[in-house]
Amino acid sequence: MAETHVVHVFATYHPGGPQVRTAEVIRHLPESYTHSILAMDRGYGCRERTPEDRVRRWLHLDELPPGRFLPSRLAKYVLAQEPDVVATYNWGAIETVFGLARRGFRAIVHHEEGFGPAEFHKQKLRRVLARRFVLPKAHAVVVPSKRLETIARTTWKLRDRKVRYIPNGIDLTRFEADPRGERRSAAKMHFGFPEDCVVIGSVGHLRPEKNFLRLAEAFVRLAPTRPELRLLLVGDGVERAAIEALLAEHGLTARSVLPGNLADPRVAYDALDVFVISSNTEQMPISLLEAMAIGRAVASTDVGDVAHMVAVSNRDGFVVAPPGLSDAISRLVDDAALRARLAVDNQEHCASEYPIELCAQRYAELYEEARRA
Repeated sequence: MAETHVVHVFATYHPGGPQVRTAEVIRHLPESYTHSILAMDRGYGCRERTPEDRVRRWLHLDELPPGRFLPSRLAKYVLAQEPDVVATYNWGAIETVFGLARRGFRAIVHHEEGFGPAEFHKQKLRRVLARRFVLPKAHAVVVPSKRLETIARTTWKLRDRKVRYIPNGIDLTRFEADPRGERRSAAKMHFGFPEDCVVIGSVGHLRPEKNFLRLAEAFVRLAPTRPELRLLLVGDGVERAAIEALLAEHGLTARSVLPGNLADPRVAYDALDVFVISSNTEQMPISLLEAMAIGRAVASTDVGDVAHMVAVSNRDGFVVAPPGLSDAISRLVDDAALRARLAVDNQEHCASEYPIELCAQRYAELYEEARRA
């Protein structure tokens, strides 16, 4: 089979949903695919998750040709890599789409994954207009959620054939199911928790839009009447100091662990009894799939496609408006049998609907379509 070279252009290649998914898709595409990766911020923290034998080159902004017009410089540099397909990710890479289109290259697969703090309340008009102008020049625009699919068609005015919904996938061999919690005791001890405690928590960047302060506030409300309760919050970011200050103010520092970023988050999922999403905005969070794959009950704010991602039994009363998050968590903390039932349901649902092999197959089909168009 002829080799297909895909050049990926990210605003950053530090770990996040799109980066982690891309690393796994690269791992599961046929060996005839090779990849080059460019991070606009020179951040390559997700490199350790990416199979090196599938990467032709790690690209660098320092190698861009001289000039003043960045889209043209990016396009010239990317095309010098002789790509069959160029995959671009989010607003931070939209200049690459524009530059390539000006040079007549159309085998572009652009991804829109969601919105940062600048746009989660309301999209900026300038960016909306830019997307309306630039994105039709790509072969396809991939979105991981039904909500983004609607936005792409109604707000960005993209034609139906241009928008492709490809849900994220998870490597079920890596995030192996633990529905009966057989690894839970050892994982709790790893973080210094008692074996018989109940651990709530999450995994992700401590950024304002993730609103892990909301999760910490729920813990503060529930902890006084539940001495068995513990908090585990894996990740780092600008909100860390505020979260730690809140926990200290209420005397809960000893009952909580914030270990920062973990190269391998599986031990964190193993330690949790309840996985919580407290975000203001999401689309299709990979951390949720990882927790479901291992087999964990979920409480979440009603954001993105979360209500459609979890098992049917884990929806009503557990995917809620922000004011109801504490009550959703408390129901799960207080009912071990309920947690166990929802954990099994989530694991089985994830295994049937979101295997990485299916996600990679969809990308392979789209890449082939783009290179032949």
